[in-house]
Amino acid sequence: MRKRYLVNLTEDEPAALTQLVKLDRVSGLKRLRASILLKADEGLTDQEIADDLDAGLVTVERVRKRCCERGLQAMDNLNIHDLSCLYEAFEPEEPHCCHEPFGV
Repeated sequence: MRKRYLVNLTEDEPAALTQLVKLDRVSGLKRLRASILLKADEGLTDQEIADDLDAGLVTVERVRKRCCERGLQAMDNLNIHDLSCLYEAFEPEEPHCCHEPFGV
């Protein structure tokens, strides 16, 4: 099966990701994401990456997709509690209410 999202890192990015993996004080999630991207750049399949890193297959697929859609910088700044990026596209000029209040 052909991959939809191919990770092609520039010359500087693998070195930066390798340095991130080797740091002592870095979150496990960032280390995992960096390792996934390094292995994806080497040409390994998602299943091989998941087996090597003891990660879920869906996790590998999502990291690959996120990197291709948002770029490598978005991978570092991803915060699951910050959902502001989901609401940027819809910013109405005036407050909108989908129903009329009672008693009006």
